[in-house]
Amino acid sequence: MWRHHPVTRAVLLFLMDYRDSVAQRMLEQWRAGTIVLAEEHEARGRAAVAEEIAELRWEAMMAFYGREAGDA
Repeated sequence: MWRHHPVTRAVLLFLMDYRDSVAQRMLEQWRAGTIVLAEEHEARGRAAVAEEIAELRWEAMMAFYGREAGDA
């Protein structure tokens, strides 16, 4: 239910837009021939983390802490 809260939805939208923005910047640099391997690796990491956080589920958070999903 927390994923449907307006603030959460805004954060999730931001994370996915951020991921897409990072990918777009890398594509533009690739087209221009200015991409640097270290920057590409950093961008991939940033995009992956944003997506991972956006897709995070309550059950996974509770499992991380060794708790049941119904626990508060």
